[in-house]
Formats: sequence, C-alpha cells, structure tokens
Amino acid sequence: MRPEGGGRARRYASLIGLGCLLGAATVGGTTFLSPAPTSASCSTQHQNVVAQDSSGFHYGNKGQVYVNDSSVINNLHDALYRSLFIFIDNRNWVEVGWGAGPNNITGQAYPTVYAYWVNGGSPGQFSYKFVQEGTNDNFRVENNGDIGIWAYYFDGESPPFTYSPIMTFNKGLPLANSEHYNTCDSLWTHMYGLNYRNVLGDWSSSYGDLECNENTASPDWFLYKNSNSEMHVYSSPSGTLC
Repeated sequence: MRPEGGGRARRYASLIGLGCLLGAATVGGTTFLSPAPTSASCSTQHQNVVAQDSSGFHYGNKGQVYVNDSSVINNLHDALYRSLFIFIDNRNWVEVGWGAGPNNITGQAYPTVYAYWVNGGSPGQFSYKFVQEGTNDNFRVENNGDIGIWAYYFDGESPPFTYSPIMTFNKGLPLANSEHYNTCDSLWTHMYGLNYRNVLGDWSSSYGDLECNENTASPDWFLYKNSNSEMHVYSSPSGTLC
C-alpha cells in the first residue's frame, strides 16, 4: 500500500499552514543566512526519498536516524529534514525527526529535533532542542492509549518531549523519510533499528516489509534496503530499491 504523493503534499500543506520558509535563523546570537547556490546545477526543488513498512498500519514507529555532519549542515542552500512518520493520508499524519537550514518547522539553521502533525488538514508543530552533528539518535512516535493522542520521544528520554492533540486516527503506515529543498543539498541518510508498535503495545524487532514509498530525487539519489530494519539513501544507482 503506497500513500499517493505523501512527501510532496506533506510539505506543501505545512507551507500553506505555517508560512514561507525562513530566509535566516539565529542560534546563540549568531545569524545563519541561507547561502547562495555554488553551482549552476543547483535548483530550488522539494524532493523526498521515502521507505515504508508495507506490512500494515501500526501504533508507533521508531528507529535510529543519522544526523548529517558539519560538511553538509554548514553548506546548506535550503531546508532539509530526516524523519519518521505514522501516515494515513495527505491530511492526517504524525512525524518526529530533525531539521536544519532555513526552515519553517524548527526555525533553526543548526540540527534541531521536532515533532509535527497534520490533523484533518490542520498542521501543528513543536521544536524541541539542538542535536549534535554526525551522530545517530533515537526517535520515536507512538499512540500510548488508543485515544488518538501521539507521544514524541527523543533518545530514550522519558517522559515524551511533547504530545499531539487528539488526532483522527490511532494507527497508520510507518514511513522513514529523507527530504531536502535544494538539489545541491544532501539526501544521504542512514536509518536503522526501524520497528513498529503492534496492537498489543509491544515493539517489533523490525519493519515487517520495508519497501519504497516514493523517490522524487531520482536519478540523483536512491533508496537502499539493507534489511527490514535498515535503509540508506545514496547517490549511487547500483542495487537500489528505488
């Protein structure tokens, strides 16, 4: 089962609801401007490479997500995100991850943990804290009580760093997403330990069936399936899932 146009419509909805992307952000008193493209081949373009767990709808999604190093973060042309979803359709989903560059979710140039949700087409968000470049960090979103409220966790901290409002759904399709807004910015990512929460409240050992959901960045970036619990996004076309 593949949700139609998930990544493109997802950020389109967030831009409509939350305003234009920020041209600058301030961290620790220092202003970070979005750098001008360094190559004529750079273009402003929203692209996603997305994996899904095709085994069905579930009550949570978690895994370890790589935070790109300073060589990527310090040279961004626009926003990028790495995130995990529980997805119903283009008007209903929850999302946890990190974002960097001039963006309308975290508002920070430095990598920042965030929660995001769209509830019947109405977006909401919570920006949490900075995260170290070049690290692998644990992200988790789950429905704890079967009452439509989703909890967001970072690096095993307890309690959750925030909650969603009451959503229109209790379970959905787990997705793993790499995203950027300029073709010269990297989509390279590594996500592993991917697994879902089942109906009994237990966590699986892996996704049931990791497959391609969409790739709007081909032929420049490709999804690799290492296993049902691990994926990469590379620029090499050899042996790709999509």
